[in-house]
Amino acid sequence: MSQNVDLLVHIGPLREESETLLKHVNQVTLLAPLSPMLDRQQALAKNLPALHITEQPVTPPGGEAVCYAYTLKDFNSLAPASELTSLYPGLGKARHQTVDTQTLPQALEQAGLSQATLTHLIIEQPEIALSLLQVFNHSGLLDQLTHLWVRTSPLSLYEGMATNVELAQWCEQHGFEVGVQDAEDPDFFLIELTRNPLYSKLKAVQEQLAEHETQFSHLSAERDTLKKALAETEQNSKQYAQKAQQQLKEKDAQLGERDSQLQQLTEEHDALKKILADTEQNSKQSDEKAQQQLKEKDAQLGERASQLEQLSTERDKLKKTLAEAEQNSKQSAQKAQQLLKEKDAQLGERASQLKQLTEERDALKKTLAEAEQNSKQSAQKAQQQLKEKDAQLKEKDAELAERDTQLSQLTEERDTLKKQLNQAIKVSQQHQKEHQESEQRLKDVTQKYEAVEQQLQNAVQSEQKALKKLEETHAWFINRKQQAEEGAEQIKALQAKLTTQQAQSESLQENLTLSEEERENYQRYFANSKKQHEESEAKLVEAQQQLTEKDAMISQLSEQLATLKHSNERFGQLESKLESLFGEQRSYIQQTTSALGQHVTRSARQQRDEQALTHYLQHGQRPVSTQLAPGYAMALLVHYDTHHHDVVVIFGSLNTTELLAQSIINARTEQPRLIRQNGQRQETHNEVTLSHDDLPQTIVSIQHQKTVSDELKERLNNKRLSHAVNVVYAPWGECQANDQTALFYSAETTLQRLNQWLPEDARVLIIVGETLPEAGHSREVALPLLLKQLPTQRLDIVLESNSYPQESNLVSYWDTLLETRQRPAQWLTLPNAYSLRVE
Repeated sequence: MSQNVDLLVHIGPLREESETLLKHVNQVTLLAPLSPMLDRQQALAKNLPALHITEQPVTPPGGEAVCYAYTLKDFNSLAPASELTSLYPGLGKARHQTVDTQTLPQALEQAGLSQATLTHLIIEQPEIALSLLQVFNHSGLLDQLTHLWVRTSPLSLYEGMATNVELAQWCEQHGFEVGVQDAEDPDFFLIELTRNPLYSKLKAVQEQLAEHETQFSHLSAERDTLKKALAETEQNSKQYAQKAQQQLKEKDAQLGERDSQLQQLTEEHDALKKILADTEQNSKQSDEKAQQQLKEKDAQLGERASQLEQLSTERDKLKKTLAEAEQNSKQSAQKAQQLLKEKDAQLGERASQLKQLTEERDALKKTLAEAEQNSKQSAQKAQQQLKEKDAQLKEKDAELAERDTQLSQLTEERDTLKKQLNQAIKVSQQHQKEHQESEQRLKDVTQKYEAVEQQLQNAVQSEQKALKKLEETHAWFINRKQQAEEGAEQIKALQAKLTTQQAQSESLQENLTLSEEERENYQRYFANSKKQHEESEAKLVEAQQQLTEKDAMISQLSEQLATLKHSNERFGQLESKLESLFGEQRSYIQQTTSALGQHVTRSARQQRDEQALTHYLQHGQRPVSTQLAPGYAMALLVHYDTHHHDVVVIFGSLNTTELLAQSIINARTEQPRLIRQNGQRQETHNEVTLSHDDLPQTIVSIQHQKTVSDELKERLNNKRLSHAVNVVYAPWGECQANDQTALFYSAETTLQRLNQWLPEDARVLIIVGETLPEAGHSREVALPLLLKQLPTQRLDIVLESNSYPQESNLVSYWDTLLETRQRPAQWLTLPNAYSLRVE
């Protein structure tokens, strides 16, 4: 079930710094390691009960990924190493395998934490740190993040890894501030970043500003659209008015023509009337004809009048339409102007709001900058003070823990004594209560005993009275025999009564004996209780005395604790001063070390230049300018001088070509001098100098670029080494190796000519430079190509530099190829190179 809680996410391997952070934050934690570390995870799970561990590592896209594993699990990665192997040479070769990964939302969903708020984030995978942050920020996972720790380096330790500068720039752009970083290892450290509290407000203001700018752009577009529509409306109204005026002009012209026609007809009518008046006298036929013609003309005149009236009506309609069109155009123009005024007013309001928001944004930016500056200063001071206090507290926690342990022990002893005292008081109270009960019982028994004694005395008195009465009765019986029977009866009665009283007396005597025994028992019990009460009171006094001593000791320890705290404060102040002095001394040592290193470097360069100048003045030759490692160069020269190779073939290494050429020339010039020293002089004309037409010469240097080939020839000519080297231009071409297409030098023709010229048992030294792997290509194709072109010769193959990741499987591939072809071979031990001898 999903939980709505604050969450800490840890991505990557567990390290000491990150373990300390997890224990310090102590909240719901999601751990996503790249490789399992069972011991650390189990120990961490005991300290963090709310710990969730993912089964798959977390990557930005999820899915399958390639994991590169090293001898140290802390450096396992999802990208091949680049500068990590040079920084930590002891890591060994990387083993890579395909692993299944997942995204952070998937991991949170599996752990039931999809509703949790991500507030703390630790990234221990530097090769994907920046891509993770970018993906998390795009998905909104970083909106509530307040604390961020990222493992980074000033170097690009893995391919595609962002450096600490790039990472810090991105984080500062997204509202994070760089805090304290653990600089024990300056090349691989954990940087701490905290989110500025004003970043969310700035982001909200920027979003509001973006919304207002969007609204402003929309309103501007609407205003432009309305202006364009208004212009089109005005243009259409002008065109319509022009058309209406044109039509009105045409109708006026038609009316003018009709008026002229009407006038002409009127004139004709008058003429006809005159002709009619003239011809009435001539004949009736001509009159009838004239009347007929007059009727026809009248009919034509009526038609023309109706046409004229129709044209007048059309002209009135056109004038009315033109007036309406002008009225409508004026109204539409007024409406458009009114809308334009409203839009302008809205734009003015929007502009004022935008100006106000811009001023608020600038004020907030200024406030944010000041707050950032103040927060940075205060954070730096607080972090410095916190660091000093943490150091003080770490050193004093042990002493305080010991004091607290002693205090807790004393407190426990005091509580134990108090409990014993309370128990003794309870026992004493119980004994007092029992003593009071015993006294009460003793009083009751005493009262009973006194009552029994009183009864016994009464019985004795009654017995004495009875005896006296019996004597009197006996005397009276003697004197008075008449009353013998009555006296005998009385005597019998008295004897029976006496017997009864005697029995009562015996029972009372037995009760008295039992009461005396019981009183003795109670007296003994009371004596024992009194003795126990006295012992309890003695113990109580002793316990109170011990309690007083413990209270005195506690007060003394409290005084010592206060004194210790005061001394700790003074010691902390002294320690802060010492730390500041140590920091100054450390910076001074670093500056001195840097200056000394620069001085040593300058001295070494100056000494090298002086040696080169001395060599040039003594021998007239410039020394070999090589960038080869001295150990490798020396081992290569020793190998060449020891095995006396017939031919040296070099692919793409100018420095190695120049080094071996200089060595060969030196050996040739040294040999005649040794012969003369041994008395075996010979003429100089017996020496044979190789030319470029002889193939092969001692060294064949193959280059894939024409400019590099020409440069090498020029350098060899300048140093008088060209007659020992044949420079061949051979561009890169495609070759097949390990069922894949690879690039290598197109030197088949040169190698075939070497095979024809060399004997079958000739020894050939073949050196392949770093040009191909520097361009991202592998040199695995070199062995099958050489075995094909030089099948019978003995080959010593050297590949310069053995640290390129694309050649991690080269040794196993070559061993398999040699085993398949049953060619005996032996790996050599030249430093920083792959070296193989094929028999």
